[in-house]
Amino acid sequence: MAPHVEKLIAEICALPRDDREAVQRAVSASLAQSDRPAITDEEIADEAYQRQLLAAGLISKIRLRRRDQQAFDQFTPVEIIGKPLSETIIEERR
Repeated sequence: MAPHVEKLIAEICALPRDDREAVQRAVSASLAQSDRPAITDEEIADEAYQRQLLAAGLISKIRLRRRDQQAFDQFTPVEIIGKPLSETIIEERR
């Protein structure tokens, strides 16, 4: 292991528990992203747009589009008993 890595690990171990957990989440997220396939130009543009919406306060967090086609294909909508949901929403707005 490189000396700078050992120093970094020692510094992380010296942090309070909450900070160590934050570092762990950040490293896990970074590793998860590195396992993802390459990002397309469309996804880059979508993320930039969502960052603008986040900065404007119109959304609370950035949600990247689902890239897992198999999960998308297996999606089944929730069935609602009674009249259509759209009718219920329109009635409640009146």
